[in-house]
Amino acid sequence: MNLFRAIQYMGITGLIFVSACATSPQQSRQDILNQNTSLAKLDTQLASTRKLGAEILAPGGYKQVNDHLKKAIEEAHDGNNQDATNYANMGLKALPAVNKNTAASQDLFVDVLANRHNAIKAGAAELFADEFNSLDRKLRDTASLIEKNKLEKAKKLRPELITEYSQLELKSIKKDAVQAAKAAIASAREKQADDYAEKTFKLAEEELTLALSILQADRNQYEKANAHTTRALELARQSVQITELVKDFDRRDYSEEDKILWYQKQLSAIHAPLKSKLTFDKENRIIVQTIANDISTLVQSEADLRADLYDTESKVENLISAKNSELGALKTKYEKEITEQSDLREAMVKLERETSERFEYVQSLFTEDEAEVYRKRQNILVLAHGFYFEPGKSEIKSVNFGLLNKIEQAHSKFPDSKLIISGHTDATGNAKRNKSLSEKRALNVAKFLQETKGINPEKITVKGYGAERPVATNSTKEGRSRNRRIEVLIENTATI
Repeated sequence: MNLFRAIQYMGITGLIFVSACATSPQQSRQDILNQNTSLAKLDTQLASTRKLGAEILAPGGYKQVNDHLKKAIEEAHDGNNQDATNYANMGLKALPAVNKNTAASQDLFVDVLANRHNAIKAGAAELFADEFNSLDRKLRDTASLIEKNKLEKAKKLRPELITEYSQLELKSIKKDAVQAAKAAIASAREKQADDYAEKTFKLAEEELTLALSILQADRNQYEKANAHTTRALELARQSVQITELVKDFDRRDYSEEDKILWYQKQLSAIHAPLKSKLTFDKENRIIVQTIANDISTLVQSEADLRADLYDTESKVENLISAKNSELGALKTKYEKEITEQSDLREAMVKLERETSERFEYVQSLFTEDEAEVYRKRQNILVLAHGFYFEPGKSEIKSVNFGLLNKIEQAHSKFPDSKLIISGHTDATGNAKRNKSLSEKRALNVAKFLQETKGINPEKITVKGYGAERPVATNSTKEGRSRNRRIEVLIENTATI
């Protein structure tokens, strides 16, 4: 009997051990998406479709694809990877039809959607939530008719939707602005914005409190109070959007790095139409400034083009009235001018970008102890204070070869450029002798570049200034050290 119990105990213990070994940590949603390409693709594409309004504009198809996604994630959680992939592929296969029906609904309901947007902007979603949601359900039902190929029936219901959204907008506008802000804040609190977007939500409450204080003190200060209620409404809605984004990050198990990568992806998407590469290997403030500069350049270019176009059109109109027979030829001429101006601007932008890149390259060549590099419009100035010459001597020492090689590399980035090599000394000693010595040193540098690096002598100019052009004070050892230098001005002759 004891032996039987021992065998029973061993069997149960073994079963527990096997079960424990078979249990693996529960995978997160993001882990599953990272491991299944089809599932990740469906998740991304469905999110894009959702942003286009597919939940309302193609409700049946959207629900079907969303169900496939949910089922795929469930199967992946259970370790059924093949079934998960199959469901994901079913969703991907159905997505084109959803996108097609969404686009068809957007075309058919363009006025409906415009009035719906205006109603939302007026605060209808918060002020009259039940009516707004009911109207959205009506729009969803009408859009489903398109999925069922009942286009004519959907068209008949369109005027009614246009009117009802418009009436709801007007009703919302007439509602007291303070009430709108209160409703928006209450709605935000229901959506947990006070937890997920605490700072923004608190600012919304403070703006509303300030508006109420103003009205309590003087009911005639409506304009002043309205500015704060409007701000409160904006902040409350912003807190909801922040909340939804944070929840989405949590739902996807985003790490801090994932959030930064998501942010950088948004910046890349914004910057993409500008047709210049945006990299993230610099400080965030520099990246933001780069985007701001690129957009500013684009806006200015567009303004210039519009001004040119306006000027051209005015000229063409004047010529039409005077010489109808010459209209065709003149129109062609001015359109060509606009194109050439645009091409010229593009070429200028390209030249500026290339020059900046070359300048950054030249800067990177030299250490702080070797040289200071400055840009002077299209030219590059290298203040090489790292040269070593024996006192009173001008011969090039081998210790200077590395620095000379870097100067040649800098010049190679501007192959058509000219070099102006100038020698400089500190103010110690005889001025005439210093000037002669500085010129000899500059000349030897030039000879080295000609003879060992093959630079055309006709492209090199040599000057000696002695102590005439100091870059620092001669009263200190450090200042005199900076003044003893060879300057190399790379005159960039490249043109558009």
